Amino acid sequence: PTRDGWECHLHDTIADRRFEATARTVVNATGPWVDRFLDDATPMPARAHPRQVKGSHIVVPKLFEHD
Repeated sequence: PTRDGWECHLHDTIADRRFEATARTVVNATGPWVDRFLDDATPMPARAHPRQVKGSHIVVPKLFEHD
């Protein structure tokens, strides 16, 4: 995290292009693989491994119409 939010470095391996993105909020939607993601794909390992639960859902307002 940065002072203003999160910074992400992305690499498109097909086109071999690199991008940067920033966000005020990040949602980790890795489901049952959350501990593995936190340990393997983030700079710091998870401080604690979340307890696994079934059927968790997040409902957010619709932002736009689409198919």
